[in-house]
Amino acid sequence: MANTEVKGQKVQVNQPAERVFAAFSDLSNFSKNLPEEHRDKVVATPDTLVIQAQGVELGIQAAERVPCSLLRFEPYGSQKLFPFTFWMYIESIDQGRATLQLELHAELNMMMKMMLGSKLKEGIDKLTEQFAAGLNGQTGG
Repeated sequence: MANTEVKGQKVQVNQPAERVFAAFSDLSNFSKNLPEEHRDKVVATPDTLVIQAQGVELGIQAAERVPCSLLRFEPYGSQKLFPFTFWMYIESIDQGRATLQLELHAELNMMMKMMLGSKLKEGIDKLTEQFAAGLNGQTGG
């Protein structure tokens, strides 16, 4: 198994660092705005998030919270596909703006790395864009 590190783009959001941190540090926030037809596939608490998708259960748990600057998540639940750590870095720019950056560290065997390699960077950047759009009050994307 080899350690794979994927660092996403750093994006600016029009929210203070405190608000960005609050939005993502409580994992139950993720289920609040889901459409009704998807709510039965998600179980969220302040510390854990489990999603049922295509017969697979994917879960994360908050492993570290450094107020207004860092969130670290790790796998959670009975079906852990591979070991990983997911980091969210938040930096204050001023009272109304912050930056957001995602980073993934995963232990992948060669087959998984070949299958997922380039898709991981695309996925991290897409997730970053969606988070930024939501924080900036934009829909779609």
